This record gives sequence, structure tokens and C-alpha cells, in this order.
Amino acid sequence: MPKYKVEKVGAEVGKQYVDLVALNFSERSAELKRIAWDWCFAPLRPGEERTTFTAVLLADDEIVGAGLLLGVDMWIAGRTEPGWVILGTSVHPDHRGRGLMLVKSYYNNLFDRGVAIGMGNETSDILHVRFGADRSPRRITRFKLYRSKTPLTRRAEWLGGLSGVADAVLRAGQTVERVRGPRLRSDEQIVPLEAFDEDYEDFWLRARANYPMLLSRDADYMKWRYLDAPFENYGIDVLRDGSGIQGVVVTRVGIVNDRRVGQIVDLLPVRPDARGFGLLLAAADRRLSKTDAEYATISYVPRDELDLAARRAGFHSPRPGLVVSAKGFDPACAEDVTRLMGDVYFMRGDQDEDY
Repeated sequence: MPKYKVEKVGAEVGKQYVDLVALNFSERSAELKRIAWDWCFAPLRPGEERTTFTAVLLADDEIVGAGLLLGVDMWIAGRTEPGWVILGTSVHPDHRGRGLMLVKSYYNNLFDRGVAIGMGNETSDILHVRFGADRSPRRITRFKLYRSKTPLTRRAEWLGGLSGVADAVLRAGQTVERVRGPRLRSDEQIVPLEAFDEDYEDFWLRARANYPMLLSRDADYMKWRYLDAPFENYGIDVLRDGSGIQGVVVTRVGIVNDRRVGQIVDLLPVRPDARGFGLLLAAADRRLSKTDAEYATISYVPRDELDLAARRAGFHSPRPGLVVSAKGFDPACAEDVTRLMGDVYFMRGDQDEDY
């Protein structure tokens, strides 16, 4: 019987980690992790060492499981704390029962300060709570149809020639939905963002005061996440008025079940109200509707203002998803995480759904 233990190591175990991902998920998932590996360890700021690390499960001296913990900053209760996002835990099939040791380590003996946060599957949600994590409300995903040739309308094809009519009906309905949503004032505009600079940093410093708990979206992090990513080209738009940036929205077109899907990856208005969310969703909608995406999605931890804005923007059919789990390790973080998990702000871009 081998002796099992969990240790913290660095980027040097990349090959072993990717091999474990291939055994547990798919070759495509493993390839994305391989492409993203060095990027996950890249410093956010010059001269600063990234806190990303790998937790490995050892059977004697052999790596039989691993989890990647991405070093980030967390904004929580009005202050910045060190944080780690739990990504892609994989265990060799011959040792899968011992994977509990990895999950338990995330919430018990790997940290002495800061916050660990992640989003598991239906099974691991229960384990995260069992090992001390707090849970958010269940995340929901909403959908907006762009092309008639999707699973929602594909059955009409047998009538022949109706797909064009269906597309016209969809476009007419979407025009009505846009009228229902908020409109830009004369001093406001939506423009593409080319750089996360001092102007953006000023926006973040104003916006963060209105969110009790989220991953820091300062300029250095956003540049790393969306401009330096080695696997993706993101569309980035900002809401501006005469005083500066008032919101940011990030989109991409991905492949889901062999279909092109528009995805709202990140979304942050300076104030979390229905108008701010609505203007940014409208910007994302305009960008994605011009692509070859069949439909678009947005996933988020429920909040009334975003729900209202999403419905007005034509994102319907809400489906329940996964749960965000987090734990604070020093006393102040532990108390704040427990108190604020019901209002945590956590979007697609905050974890590894893209990679």
C-alpha cells in the first residue's frame, strides 16, 4: 500500500499535470491547459513573483493527482487580500479514491491567510462544503438566440425555407428587446478598449467600492487575463462618459458541442445597477450578433439587477448551474467570506472555462 501525501510545488510539474488532465477529461482540455500553463505562472506585475502553485498528490514519490491554484488578488469587504482560484483537479484513475486528500488540502492545510475560491461539479460542491468552504447561490446561465438553425428551432427545417423567415422574426424581436433596455445618454458611448491603462485603473478603483467580494479586476490583472492570454482573442468594450470609463464587458465566440456560441466572459459596471448592466449587455449583444455565433450565453451568481438587465436584453431560459465555493483562512477573511458569499460576484472569466 503506497503512502499518500499532498505537497505544494511550482510550474515544473506541467507535463505530469497535463497528462492527468488528458486521463480525466479530453485531449482538447489537456491541450488548452498545456498552452495556458506558463501563462498561469506569469507575473502580473514586473518584478513581482506570481503566487500560483500546483498541489500534487503523491503515492510514495509518484505524482498521481494534481490541482492548479491560480494566484490572484481578492477584493473583499473593502480591502485587497491574497487569493487562489482552484482550477482543474485531476487524479489518476487508479488512485481516484485518494483525490479527496487534494480537495481537503485546498481548504485546510495549504494556506494560512487569504481566500481560496473555485467552482466544482455537482459532486465536488458537496465535498468543498464538507471540508469547510462556504457556498454561493447556484449560478445560472441565460441564453439568447441569434440564428434560427439551432437546437431550439432546428425541427422547423423539415418545412423547408422557413429558416430565413425564422431569422427575420428573431431579428425583429431582438430590435424590440433593445428598445426595452436602457439607452445611452448624449455624453455616453460604447467603444472598444485597446489597453488597460491608467484610465481603466481609475475605473477599477471607483467600481470596486460597490462590490463586496470579487476577484480584483485591476489593470495589471485584466491585461494578463484578456490581452496576454495565449489561447484566445477577446472582444473588449467599455462604457465611457465625460468623466471616464463607467463599465467594461468582455466577449468571445467559443465552440460548444460543435456549435459556435457567443459567451459573455466578464461584465463590470461601475455601479451594479440594472442600467449599468443593461448598457454593457447591449454592447455585448451588438458585438456577438455580428459574429457567426448561433446563440449567446451569460453565466453568473444571481442578483436582481443583473437578472432584470439580462431579461430586458433578451437573455432568457435560465438554467441552474454550479456553485461557487470559497474559504477564508485568517480570522478576518473567514468571517467576511461567510458573510458575503451570498453576494459574491463571479463570472466566466474568473475561472478556467475558457482554458
